[in-house]
Amino acid sequence: AAPTKPIRMDVESPEWAGFTDASYTVTLTNETKTQQLGSADITVPSQLTIVDRNGIGGSGNVLQLRSLELAPGESVTVTLGLRMPCVSGGYPWGIEAKQSNDFSGPPGNALGPVSGNRATTVQGSCKLRFVDQPASSERSAQIRADAFQPASAHLVTVEAIDGSPAPQRLEWFTGAVDLRLVQSGAGALTPSPASSAAVAGLASFSDMAVDQSGNYNLRATTTAAGFTAGDSATFQVIGVVERCRPAQCRAELAGADTTST
Repeated sequence: AAPTKPIRMDVESPEWAGFTDASYTVTLTNETKTQQLGSADITVPSQLTIVDRNGIGGSGNVLQLRSLELAPGESVTVTLGLRMPCVSGGYPWGIEAKQSNDFSGPPGNALGPVSGNRATTVQGSCKLRFVDQPASSERSAQIRADAFQPASAHLVTVEAIDGSPAPQRLEWFTGAVDLRLVQSGAGALTPSPASSAAVAGLASFSDMAVDQSGNYNLRATTTAAGFTAGDSATFQVIGVVERCRPAQCRAELAGADTTST
């Protein structure tokens, strides 16, 4: 047997955090002089999620390739659907390859060493982004995406997005999103945090109010790893709000020492 039977594995890289690549490729090349590359078990990093095996055998995070019959110098490329984690970094792949087509054979049947790009580099981070921004509200009234409409069905919403330059919603994300006031020492948000579980990557908030007038921003966070927080646009909380017609409008704020009309 030859002292070395080199093969090469090249995985697609880099990828964006949270992104689902529906056509992720892995290429094996037989770099031996005389032996064939017949079969291989490829181990996908546990942090990556297989969403479509595309007919490739195996279970869990192992891809079983059989009956390859790759002669010296030949290559094969397999394609699968793969979802990236939200945590950036390098994720190494594993491989065990043999000359036999059925992944069996006597000692000395294994191929190696293995070269090539055998790690997926994930860059960026997943993010939370406001879709329907909080609008102005009266003190202690429900905050909606429509100003001064506490009973509106137009709720404040936050979406989870991937780390690409043109980010897409992470429809696989179902984690809890929490909202808190960015400002401290002013009014208090009730409840704090306002929490909602995302559905297909979108979290909606139907119960939150601020107890003092002022200018505020909300910050969206999650305990899921690899996510960057997102801040809302500025909105106002008004002490007294009164409805009026164009020809008749009156509001009064009465205090212990002063009254404004």
